[in-house]
Amino acid sequence: MTRLLVALGAVAFLAACSKTPETSAPQAAAATPASEEAPPRVPEPTPPAAADPADHGKFTRLHAGPKDGKLVDILGAAAKRAKAEGRKLFVELGADWCEPCQAIERYIDDPRMAAAFAGTLVVKLDVAPSWGGQLEQFGLDAGSIPVWYELDEHLHATDHSIGGDAWGANIPKNMAGPLGDYFAGRDAL
Repeated sequence: MTRLLVALGAVAFLAACSKTPETSAPQAAAATPASEEAPPRVPEPTPPAAADPADHGKFTRLHAGPKDGKLVDILGAAAKRAKAEGRKLFVELGADWCEPCQAIERYIDDPRMAAAFAGTLVVKLDVAPSWGGQLEQFGLDAGSIPVWYELDEHLHATDHSIGGDAWGANIPKNMAGPLGDYFAGRDAL
């Protein structure tokens, strides 16, 4: 990623350096003798799209709270995105004060964790503020967090879930295995 940004910066720099001063057409014709041709104008590169902080390469992880809108709209948009990206849709319930939730945030880009989450789109819902009964409408229970739920085609939680009690200490070595098995469906065999 760093090499790509450096390369894009270099292209932008070279393009800026090779620009000719803007002049009106009559002045340019008078200033340039007929025997000399003006150097070709280098088009400016298209700036790269802003990096999506939710995109972790092998997986996508969106964060939402009640202030972000109705849960039905949040999950509906996530389902469309998951389908477009070819990923399986899951919901994660957590909170800032939850120690295992903090560990997930801290280690989410660890290669073992990235491999565990591969192929998923996870909607992380902050349960500290009240969702006003919206979680229950989708079969989501925040009684113990963190917890992940697989969603069906109607955006309701299935019986396939995993919680933070599935591993010991909150380190990638312990978390990645159970989470990887869960997301891949190997834990349900």
